[in-house]
Amino acid sequence: MNIHTQKLSAGEDNHSRFQKLTDIIIPLLDETQITTENGTFYFQIDDDKGIFDDPDRDGMSYYNIRIEFQTL
Repeated sequence: MNIHTQKLSAGEDNHSRFQKLTDIIIPLLDETQITTENGTFYFQIDDDKGIFDDPDRDGMSYYNIRIEFQTL
């Protein structure tokens, strides 16, 4: 999963911005089990790669999190 943000011109830097986003997203994905009428799904974070600059988009950065899931 990649979370993209634009480079900020002033104020908050991307690292603190990504920290705020990952503080919300990681608990939703790590060791989470969801049961629906279609089955039970289990998610966990396999690798938290961190922040990268996107060479294809000037001024953009992304945060990469590899997740695994399975149906039970």
